[in-house]
Amino acid sequence: MFDLGRNMRQDYASFLPREFDPDDIYVRSTNIHRTIASLRCVLAGLYGSEELNAKGPITIPVSRTQSEILFPNGHNCPVVRQINHASMIHFDDIPGFKEDRKKLENILGIDSEHGSRKLNFIFVRDDIVARVTHGYPMPNIIKPFLDMIEKNAIKMMYYAFCGQSEAERKVGLRLTTGLAVGANLDRMEETVQGKRKHKMCLYSTHDSTLVALLASFDIFDHTWPPFAADLRLELYEDSNGRHWVKVLYCGKEQITRGNTKVLVPYEEFKENMKPMTIEKKEYDKICKSKILEEIANALLVHEKDEVEDEEDKEDSDKPAGM
Repeated sequence: MFDLGRNMRQDYASFLPREFDPDDIYVRSTNIHRTIASLRCVLAGLYGSEELNAKGPITIPVSRTQSEILFPNGHNCPVVRQINHASMIHFDDIPGFKEDRKKLENILGIDSEHGSRKLNFIFVRDDIVARVTHGYPMPNIIKPFLDMIEKNAIKMMYYAFCGQSEAERKVGLRLTTGLAVGANLDRMEETVQGKRKHKMCLYSTHDSTLVALLASFDIFDHTWPPFAADLRLELYEDSNGRHWVKVLYCGKEQITRGNTKVLVPYEEFKENMKPMTIEKKEYDKICKSKILEEIANALLVHEKDEVEDEEDKEDSDKPAGM
């Protein structure tokens, strides 16, 4: 994360002052220790520890979980929770998952038919990544199945926060990322109108957020976001006062939703992303509705018939990666 901040310093040295000033840079994190720590590391890379602490401790704003918009939030939206449960708890209903799960459980000697919990591909992937990162061994018998685990884990994550059908996705993406996308478009508009002076806004969040955001921008490549992945929205002003937008993911320029070029006129970019935003009033209305049943009652297994133990509840009440 420190290296990410240092790379950003090189990229934006022309307009970002060397000394940290909250009037120059807006920061925000989800209320999770590691995302707060990650943001501190990025800031240290941007400014250096001495410059960063020259004016005293830096305050990093966070929101209460119930009102957080920086991750797909099932705490305050039953519809998001239903979409999440269809993948994270009822994953055997996804074609091919049950067969792959049983195959993996069999080689590991796990009997989920008689008391053991079913293997969740996201949790298995997390375990493998942690082992590799910290130099711990993994069972040799699992190595031939790494591609299968990765593929299914990515699909689970995508379905859990974006929806399993195209019709469901149009609703799901607006609920999982629409408030965050809209808030950033509003900040860009304020900058264009000369009402905001921040030179940079930094948000520290989760891989689940990135998956949904990348899908909203129509640039998700169906690979798990790597450690320290970053999504950048760059706003430019030319010599004629016109504004342009460029989007980068992990340093690579992207052609986003509805666009044919990397560098897009601001108004065009805003118009193409508008369908992916949502106002709070509409958000609350949809979250209280039965819209999923209306769209695809046969495609999802919803909470009305589910039996959820305490461990399931703990797993499903937080985005994967948290």
